[in-house]
Amino acid sequence: MHVAVPFPCLVEGPESGELVVLLHGFPQRKEAWRGVMADLASAGYRAAAFDQRGYRGEREPYPLASLRLDRLADDVLAVSTALEQERFHVVGHDWGGAVAWELAADSPDRLLTSNVVATPHPRALIRSMVGIQAARSLYMLGFQVPVVPEALLRARGGAFFRASLRRSGLDPDAADEYASALLEGSGLTNALGWYRANVPSGRSVGPARVPTLYMWPERDVALGRRAAERTAAHVDAPYRFVVLEGATHWAPEQRPGDVAALLLDHLRTTPTPPRS
Repeated sequence: MHVAVPFPCLVEGPESGELVVLLHGFPQRKEAWRGVMADLASAGYRAAAFDQRGYRGEREPYPLASLRLDRLADDVLAVSTALEQERFHVVGHDWGGAVAWELAADSPDRLLTSNVVATPHPRALIRSMVGIQAARSLYMLGFQVPVVPEALLRARGGAFFRASLRRSGLDPDAADEYASALLEGSGLTNALGWYRANVPSGRSVGPARVPTLYMWPERDVALGRRAAERTAAHVDAPYRFVVLEGATHWAPEQRPGDVAALLLDHLRTTPTPPRS
């Protein structure tokens, strides 16, 4: 169902249900959460997923300042306000996970729980930037260079872009869909702008201050175990860490049932936190 929110948004589930806002990452769109949303809606929650900045078919690039995590978090709060629910559960994957960490640190009064797939706390990731994790994250440094990454990812109709996504474990159809969407307009520049605006500033994200569930896919090619295990040090609230055995980075699309089951258990068993 499409609703009157400021951005392209999908909503499922009863209006009376607790709101769960689901945030996609690079290079996804809101549809990445369809499988998870269906299970949440069936369980009585109101699930909403929206296209984040840069993924809405914009023709012009955003200024980098408008792609910082605090500005991206403002969009999530705007969706909650538009859906007339002041407090909500947030679920984030990849860069959407980074936005969830930002919200859990700076807007705990608006959250019921925070739930993250794949993405460690930004400070834990920075502390782990040695050895294997440093090698895994070289692409993030490459994305800091202007113009060149866009040219590489656009080459031969996005052939390298699509192949890279498939090698990371993403299904070919999804890889084609996501790449094709970002090759339009300023999509690539805006999506890469998330890296350019935020990679240097991960230390600014404070500890999570709401009950938090962190699901780490065991076969994630970009985000390793060291950062995942260090994330606990950056949560000042009840915390659960679950390894998704055998899962790739793309767990929301490929293992929606497992992700939804863990979410539902966390949402149902976590007492509503008091306002801070």
